[in-house]
Amino acid sequence: MAKRTKLIPPALKHGLYSEMTLLPQEDRAAFEELRRSVFVEYEPNGPTEEEIVEEMSRLMWRKQNLVTYRLAEEARDRHSSIYCGLGPPPIFPMLATHEEETRSPEELRDLRKQADQRARTELGPWLEFIEIGDVATTDHLLNEFAMSQASINGTRDQIDFTVHHKGECLIQHQGRVIVDGDSRTGRAYC
Repeated sequence: MAKRTKLIPPALKHGLYSEMTLLPQEDRAAFEELRRSVFVEYEPNGPTEEEIVEEMSRLMWRKQNLVTYRLAEEARDRHSSIYCGLGPPPIFPMLATHEEETRSPEELRDLRKQADQRARTELGPWLEFIEIGDVATTDHLLNEFAMSQASINGTRDQIDFTVHHKGECLIQHQGRVIVDGDSRTGRAYC
């Protein structure tokens, strides 16, 4: 089955949709209300605290709206069943082998138009979940969390290393003994 080639915003193509917080069919006003209430509760002071509270708001929203992913899965399943008749008929369905295509390009184009219309009618606004691709899948969500966690851990490790290194440089500069560093010279790399 051919993929739909509808124009997809770059943020969706590059996995940044999670930064947008809302998936299709989610209520922006309800999200903004949750966000405001979290900001009121935590009263962030400065950009660092605001960023933390913003992230908390997005995570709370995602947790409260996990059902959206299930609905997206159902929309994808229904979409697949609508378009499954476009392929050549199976010879042995259990083996997933197919006959050679015997329908004319015109017949296939008409079938595609019928399937498009049926998908628009049956799925309505939920067709957006098909158009955005894998962004509205639990696998994508889990992958985003894993990448975020790996990034946080990697950043934390890099900061720890840099702080330790700068501490060694400070000790060296102050003329104290260095335990770690270059084993040949006993000096830290500054």
